[in-house]
Amino acid sequence: MKIYLRLIVASLILAFSILADAQSDFRRGYIITNDDDTLVGFIDFRGYTSNSQKCGFKPAENAPPSVFKPGDIKAYRIMDDKYYVSRPVETEEGQKEMFLEYLIKGEASIYYYRDNKGEHYLIDKRGGPLTELPYHKEEAIIDEVPRFLESTKHIGLLKAYMSDCPALFNRIESLKKPDHDNLIALAKDYHQLICNDNSCIVYSKRKPALGVAAEPAVIFNWFRYGTGIYTGTGISLHFWLPRSSERLYFKTGYMYTRGVLYQRRNDEMEWIGIERSIHRIPVQFEYLVPGRVVQPRFNYGINLIGTDDYDKAFDQTAGAGLLVKVYNQLYISGGVEADWTPILLSLMMDFDIELVSLSLNFGLYYRF
Repeated sequence: MKIYLRLIVASLILAFSILADAQSDFRRGYIITNDDDTLVGFIDFRGYTSNSQKCGFKPAENAPPSVFKPGDIKAYRIMDDKYYVSRPVETEEGQKEMFLEYLIKGEASIYYYRDNKGEHYLIDKRGGPLTELPYHKEEAIIDEVPRFLESTKHIGLLKAYMSDCPALFNRIESLKKPDHDNLIALAKDYHQLICNDNSCIVYSKRKPALGVAAEPAVIFNWFRYGTGIYTGTGISLHFWLPRSSERLYFKTGYMYTRGVLYQRRNDEMEWIGIERSIHRIPVQFEYLVPGRVVQPRFNYGINLIGTDDYDKAFDQTAGAGLLVKVYNQLYISGGVEADWTPILLSLMMDFDIELVSLSLNFGLYYRF
């Protein structure tokens, strides 16, 4: 039984990974060919790493997509969002052609890409080479105390590229870690001081570091040892990092219902369910499938559980549902979820895995 269970869990994880990697999200945009022709259509919006390696494009919504590698085209843009240009980049493996996100174009231009080694910011200047602004932290023992030392090479490079504007040197020296916001602001001010105009172009759309969505819901619960349907209420909070991914979320919140989690014998030695107030706090990861109107979603994790008189730490849980767009950032939500005794705990302690409850929820979902 446990061997089959391990195979099922492994299969689910593999299927989830394939779904996450394969899911397309085509948004309005255009490509610029090597002949400087602009072709309007739809661009496959993916994560930072994938966007730097390829561009999926189709001229119409129902047309089959074409995939372009860096060098096949000059650039591509997602409307009101990211703009990528094909450039040769020096990496640890040698020179590679890559799609770089164009953050700002001016007297000094800033680019960005991400790979499995982390984040990379690059700078160039009219007539100058494209150079990475390296940054890293390393641990060192100083006076028998472990400390993290931050590299400063990026500061010297920025001062060299902006040597004709010493008024910015103090500001550059205070720039401890390069990021989108401080580099775009610095390059913009440098352009205005050197050219005395506002002709630089900021391509990067400013996004918050943390996104939040709230979802109040009504929940209908069925319990293994119960005798009917119990109605509960709750609110879920969904957190994500818009600068990293718009598909992977962390879900938590609070749910309340009456229900039956366990049984005991009565005076006639019959097993009966014991109804109690049940408090749940979800600690889950959620994957949201892109869509313009309807967005499927899947969640997996645990529910921390407490009752008035029953010590039960948590249940394992998985679910699926839909978001249906009503207006702007407002959605109607619905979904199902199953709770069961934790698989890992049952394997370690050699007890049966049992379904604990099933739930059906309906609510409103709003992204702030």
